[in-house]
Amino acid sequence: MSGLVQAKSSTLRQLFKNEYYEIPKFQRTFSWQKEHVDDFWEDLCDAMEVNRHHFLGSVVFQIDKKNFKVYDGQQRLTVTVALISIILYELEEINKSEN
Repeated sequence: MSGLVQAKSSTLRQLFKNEYYEIPKFQRTFSWQKEHVDDFWEDLCDAMEVNRHHFLGSVVFQIDKKNFKVYDGQQRLTVTVALISIILYELEEINKSEN
């Protein structure tokens, strides 16, 4: 059925299994400031301290084959990808220095 909206809960691992995300040109530009990123990071750290899940928020996609167009949640997805990239980079640096 075309135009059907389906809601489901996903983990980051499930979310990032998709190969390609597109932010449509009509979406607003990235607008998070340092305090938004700091709040996001603190929320993640707080969740890890008590070993609980963190609700990232809703993300709305239009799915066309393997192309996922992001209609809501692009700010959070962008920051999440950036943080994961930084963490992976730092882990690689630690691994290099230990070898």
